[in-house]
Amino acid sequence: MSLVKLNPMFHKNTRSLGDIVFYERNGVLFNRVKGERKKAASAVELEIRKTFRHMTSSWSGSTDAIRKAWNAYALAKGAGLSGYNRFIKENYTPAKAGTPLQLCRQMGDIKAPTLTVATATVSGSITGNYVNPAGNPDGKFIQVLAINKKAGETQEKAHVVTEAVTAAAGDFEITGLIPGDTYFIYAVFTDVNGAAVTKVSESAALTAIAAV
Repeated sequence: MSLVKLNPMFHKNTRSLGDIVFYERNGVLFNRVKGERKKAASAVELEIRKTFRHMTSSWSGSTDAIRKAWNAYALAKGAGLSGYNRFIKENYTPAKAGTPLQLCRQMGDIKAPTLTVATATVSGSITGNYVNPAGNPDGKFIQVLAINKKAGETQEKAHVVTEAVTAAAGDFEITGLIPGDTYFIYAVFTDVNGAAVTKVSESAALTAIAAV
């Protein structure tokens, strides 16, 4: 806003000149620049926003072990990217396609589990099985995550279950999901349960629908 002196001939007939608007306050004439109208986002822009919301929501819903593995992976790859930026860079294509992400990169020599889905009987739940590959002695804990395929569009947070691995195969169950919604199920093995983790497997993934 600025104070102006305008030729008297404009006072009665002119309220704007180009992008400049004139207005009077307490008998004093002022001017301001018109605000720009924001254009509505295009379909392409909306899709890009949706893609990034899904990735950032998935990253936020991941565990400390998974983020630690990405940081180590990014450091090894160089290029000055953080673990988060590397995660975004490598997951844009699957996120845009609506398929499971590469939720975790391998840290150490630990192998990834094999996942299968079983028939859930409890509404809002997903159950399944995992197999610990032979020669995987450091796979002592498993983290199973359920992330809604619509993550970023809803307020639902990721669901995480951590269990000790006591056999070559085991079961998992995730409850509290939205009945009928589609979820990406991810699982990783870790050598310890907690911040002291030094080995994390690459993530295994599948798609499942929460029981109705």
